[in-house]
Amino acid sequence: MAASENKDWKDLAEEIGDAKPTPSREKEVALQDLVNRLVWHAGTPEYAAKVAPHEYVMRYKTCPEESWTMLQEAIRRYGRRERYLVTGNTFTYLVLGDHRYWTAPAWNVINRARQVDVADKYGPEKKQSRPLKLNLEFCERQVVDVDTGEVYDVAAAAARIPWVKFLGGETVPPTMPAHWYVVLDRCAEVDWNVLAFAIANHPESYLAYFRGYRTPNQYLELADGYRYWRTSLHGTHMLNRCTPDSCEPPRRVDQGARPETDWQGPPWWPKDLPWSEGYQRKLKAEANKLRSR
Repeated sequence: MAASENKDWKDLAEEIGDAKPTPSREKEVALQDLVNRLVWHAGTPEYAAKVAPHEYVMRYKTCPEESWTMLQEAIRRYGRRERYLVTGNTFTYLVLGDHRYWTAPAWNVINRARQVDVADKYGPEKKQSRPLKLNLEFCERQVVDVDTGEVYDVAAAAARIPWVKFLGGETVPPTMPAHWYVVLDRCAEVDWNVLAFAIANHPESYLAYFRGYRTPNQYLELADGYRYWRTSLHGTHMLNRCTPDSCEPPRRVDQGARPETDWQGPPWWPKDLPWSEGYQRKLKAEANKLRSR
């Protein structure tokens, strides 16, 4: 099931483009009626002050599955990729009536904000640049620029990065570990390159499997108390970090670890934690679709 779910989201992301059809008047009226019938909850005052006022509905809890599917599909089909200038994040936004709506892969939340509050805070999607190429190597356990002789402190570079807290790690019970991330182009290029180089090449970095993921990742634990790793998703490159006590340790390849062959559910889900009621309903719905074919 995990593979099919991941494929659905991958296909969804790959289909998103800049050129989008416009919904018919009849479709627009139907969508407006749909969102008017949903019970929207206001975001926290702290978030509103920092980013912008917004409302949200949660899949399986405050938004019925049929309504979720229709609204998610409308965002995908009719929305446009834009960058929110306050945070730098890029999403696909659907403008409908007085609001704009958005969600993202792996989210169980659809958000909306009033156009009057945010309409002037958007710009075109910013394409990611390639990381700055530095000629780095390890010399006596330090990162050195071979061309200039400059020595870099890896922990200092990591400390300068403006890490963003991943809020999905705050669910109760936690499913995705609490961690922080930074997207390429949102920190100093030198700091990105030094940390990325250290993750890949540090003598104490290691290759390991995490939970149900089928391929191993490279990890590095520094004296600053964090575990670091690099990821990419649909062309978005990220550096990540967490505290080692935030979850179980990755299974090291040099200690004989192999990928889990009988993993059920999302690869990030804790193995011994029962699936949420919402996820179980989704699996049953998918099974019913397969049986009805």
